Amino acid sequence: MIDNKNIVFVYAIALLIALPPFAIDTYMPSFGNIALSMNVSVSLLPISITAYFIGYGIGVFIWGSLSDRYGRKKILTIGVLTFIIATSLCLLTNNFLIFKFLRLIQGLSGSSTGIIAMAIIRDYYQGKELTKKMATINSIMMGAPLLAPIIGSAMMHYFKIWESIFVFLLCYGALLLIITLQLKESIKQKTQNKIIDLKLYTVHLKNKKFVLLSIIPGLSFASYFVFIGNSSVLLISFFHLSQFEYSFFFALNIFVSLIAQQILKKIVDRYKASNIIITCLTVALCGNILAFSFSHYVVNIYAFSLSITLICGSLSPIGTICASNAISAVKESFGTANALSRLFSFSMAGLATFVSSMFYGIDLMKAINLQQLCIISLIIIIIFYNLKSKHLS
Repeated sequence: MIDNKNIVFVYAIALLIALPPFAIDTYMPSFGNIALSMNVSVSLLPISITAYFIGYGIGVFIWGSLSDRYGRKKILTIGVLTFIIATSLCLLTNNFLIFKFLRLIQGLSGSSTGIIAMAIIRDYYQGKELTKKMATINSIMMGAPLLAPIIGSAMMHYFKIWESIFVFLLCYGALLLIITLQLKESIKQKTQNKIIDLKLYTVHLKNKKFVLLSIIPGLSFASYFVFIGNSSVLLISFFHLSQFEYSFFFALNIFVSLIAQQILKKIVDRYKASNIIITCLTVALCGNILAFSFSHYVVNIYAFSLSITLICGSLSPIGTICASNAISAVKESFGTANALSRLFSFSMAGLATFVSSMFYGIDLMKAINLQQLCIISLIIIIIFYNLKSKHLS
């Protein structure tokens, strides 16, 4: 059985949390092939991503409270099994309407892994130990959005059919099922909540420390996603960078954030959280000033992208520290609390990406820069309020 004393525990949790990036990013290279197979315009394929996110959003309100009531392992098993079934059915359909519906079910079921896996971590850890474990998990998980497009492209290159990618997702789901069945039940005392207990969500929303600290990881994620979500349009469509150059900047963002998480693991016991956060915010502000210069005065997409990488990398540890402190502020129903925290992150990232999608070219560079400045400013305000209220430890 796998529990927190097992050496593979952290890697098992990271693989569970990494499912959504793999479920989204691996099949993007096959859009043209799917469109041809289902006799629809390739411009309609992004709707299937939207369907996945809608399903994910619905799942946020279900899996957390279910796992609090019936146990992590049982509900996680149901979620992973449902994902496997939905993925299998995707392989069998050539109808785009059915495909969209199945993608929604994939999102609904796939959200169970991230929500419940993070609740399992909180069942075992709190305080600085929780911060270190989350930094390790985030470091491993960041490989998912880097590897996913590469795997998808490789599958299309060698097999030439979009179904091969869903075979990969099916195998990934089977691996997660094996991991889930080997996990030891982590929850010590199950709640008697309703399946969807809105009162429980209200209790968490009234927890000022939890809400304020949960907003910061959401803002950090939004800062990262506002660039990544528009990177293809900006770097390839407008500035005509090659696929290699695009992949380099995409990977660099993830790599720098990964290094930042590793550094956080090393220093979290030696320095106060407030000192680490203030240092990271200083670096982020410097990066934003550089990005402003390279988008307004000396327009240089390479220097601009490197500046954005500096911002995202410095905000990454802040998100981890605040996320661990937020979940530590919750004394029960960790699954529901984590569901709310992830909802904050995806909502903020979605809103930031939607706003920036209204711009193009140089204006998009300026919009990204302005949004990140607003995000950093909000983080500074909330951080100093939390420090004044002694919410951070």
